[in-house]
Amino acid sequence: MKLTEIGKVVSQHIENIPLVYDAVAIDQYTIMPNHVHMVVVIKNKMHMLKTCGTPGCASPTKSTLAKVINALKALTSKQFGESIWQRSYHDRIIRNEEEYQQIWQYIEENPARLAGIK
Repeated sequence: MKLTEIGKVVSQHIENIPLVYDAVAIDQYTIMPNHVHMVVVIKNKMHMLKTCGTPGCASPTKSTLAKVINALKALTSKQFGESIWQRSYHDRIIRNEEEYQQIWQYIEENPARLAGIK
């Protein structure tokens, strides 16, 4: 799938996320015409410990993810002079390797499904 100008800007900002947030990695993503799929890895347990006092607690993960998504939306919207995003986002915690593989495959194949190839 060929990216539009908006898609190219979104891709650039996604690629920069790990440079800005040292506790975050983008394992995989795909940009669709009207949405984005990403596997965001929150990887630094010490970061979580500093944030809430309990290793692995839910709130720092959610707050880190919210900061990342909000920054992505704000930076891309600012670049285009208007909001290009819906107000919310859908997140899901990947709990095991099987679920990870299914989600990874879904993201990988999503552009082909849209094009009617799969």
